[in-house]
Amino acid sequence: MFLDGGEGENARGTKVDAVLLYERSAKAASPGFFYRFDMVVPHGEEARDVLYSIEIDGAPPIERRLSVAARGEAFNIMFHSCNGFCDGANEVLAGPALWSDVLRRHEKQRFQVMIGGGDQIYSDGVQMKGAPLEQWAALKTGGHRAGITFSAELEQKIDQWYFTNHCDW
Repeated sequence: MFLDGGEGENARGTKVDAVLLYERSAKAASPGFFYRFDMVVPHGEEARDVLYSIEIDGAPPIERRLSVAARGEAFNIMFHSCNGFCDGANEVLAGPALWSDVLRRHEKQRFQVMIGGGDQIYSDGVQMKGAPLEQWAALKTGGHRAGITFSAELEQKIDQWYFTNHCDW
């Protein structure tokens, strides 16, 4: 990753190395990787946007920006839940309406922290039709559910489902 953030340890054009947290085998149905990038972006006298780009295996860079509050200024925090990105959501209320409002508000007063809840955390889909825990979810009582064997194969299917689901976000 490259930062274009002004002064400090990660100044203009500074390369930030990736820390590989998890690697899915190339033989898996959905191979992939999770990385962490440790960035140091000092607070200045004024709030500012920091541009960064991620380059992966010769693909075109993915360019994004993040907002940094001024020294002594409170961070603006936004929390969102699933916004209807789940089965059975009302299509009219879901999707771009919330995000258009978020972007409009962000242009007026930058958000420095965004916390996503909802399906990104609890992932109801793992028990929906065709998902690994469908059979378990169909059982109506905890006693019956407790009798399901958590085999290595089921564990692998659940792990694959979560990995693919979170990569899609």
